[in-house]
Amino acid sequence: MQKYFYLILGLSLLSIFCAKKMLPPSPDRFPPHLIEIEPVNRVKINLTFDEEINISKLATQSFTITTVNGESLKIKTLGQERSQNIISLFTEPAKPEQYYLSGSFEDKQGNVTTINNKKFKGSSATDTFPPKIAETAPKLGTIAKFKNVIIDFNFSEPMDTASEVIFITTPLDKNKIKWNWRYDWQNITFGYSDSFEPKSVVYFILLPTLKDLEGNELDLAGYTFFATESILPSKNIFGNLNYQAKPFKNGIIVFSNDKTKVLAVSDVSGNFSVRLDTISYKATAIADTNFDNFVDLYAEIINYNPQDTTKPKLNLLPILEGQEIDKYIR
Repeated sequence: MQKYFYLILGLSLLSIFCAKKMLPPSPDRFPPHLIEIEPVNRVKINLTFDEEINISKLATQSFTITTVNGESLKIKTLGQERSQNIISLFTEPAKPEQYYLSGSFEDKQGNVTTINNKKFKGSSATDTFPPKIAETAPKLGTIAKFKNVIIDFNFSEPMDTASEVIFITTPLDKNKIKWNWRYDWQNITFGYSDSFEPKSVVYFILLPTLKDLEGNELDLAGYTFFATESILPSKNIFGNLNYQAKPFKNGIIVFSNDKTKVLAVSDVSGNFSVRLDTISYKATAIADTNFDNFVDLYAEIINYNPQDTTKPKLNLLPILEGQEIDKYIR
């Protein structure tokens, strides 16, 4: 029995000794392997790898896509799916014909693989879904700093950065706002470097003039408001906007008095909400239906007291000679 005890003890000590001497696992030295090329539609191609790809090392110049005749298919931008082993290439519209993909890719450990003339067939499917705003900052009704303000809109897909950008804001000086696109074309940022008055509430509307790479227009306008202090108007009011007895989306609603202007945007059901103080306002609405920055529809001004229990209802009417949108805001 004693012999077995010493045998077991010896094996245990040997295993502990060996465990201490074991080298750490070898780092990944294998390059990533391209598993699949999937043309999702005419302007999006997904590349699936067997491991995560380091997108920070990629650029549109990292790849080429050519036809049988050697003509290039322009790659406009790129992105990464939630599963980080999938890279998305966004191109000009492709044709349902054979293409060749070449390029270099790097995994998280720095291993590089090169692909030469990998064949795939372009898709004829057209993206018909309108892009949406996935996230906005600052969020509605939050508190933000009153100097070096950043307003950010993140989209559900890459956008055509050549689209016209039209925005409305109060009380900021619009001429002092600068905007730029992020590298993946899915995010536009507006910057305002000046400070503005404490206890201000800032309203910002991004009109739906932007389009995705297939030319689909943004579904709904971007909208946010934020304050420089923790004090916001006290009453949350809900209302409706109609045109020709039907709900109207993307209309701009304006409540104003001697002290302030409050802006809102109507949704797909013509509904809108605003936060108002307990004083009287004049309310109206405007719309730019062809997005030329001039007002086409206008609602007659109504008097509205936030103490009323009825919802404010506004009806748009066509006007012959509308002015620029900012004329109705300022």
